[in-house]
Amino acid sequence: MYIIIILSVILLDQYFKYLAVKYLKNKGSKKFGVIRLRYVENRGAAMGFLKKYPTFLKGFSLFLVIALLVFGYMSYKTGASMALLLSLSFIIGGGTGNVMDRFTRGYVVDFYTFEIKKLPYFNIADFFVISGSILLLIVEMITA
Repeated sequence: MYIIIILSVILLDQYFKYLAVKYLKNKGSKKFGVIRLRYVENRGAAMGFLKKYPTFLKGFSLFLVIALLVFGYMSYKTGASMALLLSLSFIIGGGTGNVMDRFTRGYVVDFYTFEIKKLPYFNIADFFVISGSILLLIVEMITA
């Protein structure tokens, strides 16, 4: 089940990035309430962090995804909670989607932001990494 979740997150992320490239690239931005859509090439990590070190960022990102896969597998084998495994599945799926972009494009496609405050642009992978991280934090706080 968790492999299906990971693959679903990756496919969803890549599909929306495909749509962003097809319908938003070189076309300005579109606003829907507090959500703004715009094609953005993020050559760094969150908010452009480490953009001057693309090789390091690729390697480190790949290392993190592999480490999380190993940790997730070990957690599954030792009978970890469904909430922990779900949170790891979200993080692994989202991380893999962005790692795929880094290796195939040289950058990550971002395409939406919330105009509540000055926030950076995000993508579906980022949504799952953030959601999975929040869930993981809650799980760890409850079980600690």
